[in-house]
Amino acid sequence: MIVLTQNLKAPDGAPYLDPLDIPLTIIHNSTLHKTFNKLWMRFGRYSRPLMHHKLKNYTKFLFVRDPFVRIISAFRDKFVKPDKYFYNMYGSVMLRRYANISKTPDSVEEAFTEGIRLSFTHFIKYLLDPQTEEEKPFNEHWQQMYRLCHPCQIEYDFIGKLETLDEDTEHLLKILGLDNYIHFPPG
Repeated sequence: MIVLTQNLKAPDGAPYLDPLDIPLTIIHNSTLHKTFNKLWMRFGRYSRPLMHHKLKNYTKFLFVRDPFVRIISAFRDKFVKPDKYFYNMYGSVMLRRYANISKTPDSVEEAFTEGIRLSFTHFIKYLLDPQTEEEKPFNEHWQQMYRLCHPCQIEYDFIGKLETLDEDTEHLLKILGLDNYIHFPPG
């Protein structure tokens, strides 16, 4: 959606021409992650026709990952090893709410030393709890893909899977007419 809005500009005010030039700090800035409906409100009536034009005329593609693998990966990446940020922002909340620990350790190191660790079950309960999304901050990386990428509102021309990335990328490059110019590095 960042590409559709043309809201991403380099320090000189020009749009980024190469996606690899976009600083990671901008890509992972949670304020840029807006839901589809909030995008309409954010950019108002002047850009709505432009958004419609792009949604109708641009090639839209999406890559998804097996949802179970995605959840397991998120849990392993953020909670199996000590991670100060994720413990403070989410882990301690999950421990209080789902492990019935009223006073959680002050640090992730202290929690690990005491043998207090978040379980995968706690993580799943947190993700399924309706109260979770109402709280701030909510980590949008854990949200369901259909709610992040809105396939019911956006008619994607191509949906690839991470599990078949090599083949799907090759097919996408053919659709885009770029297969003679760009070669995706093998995985």
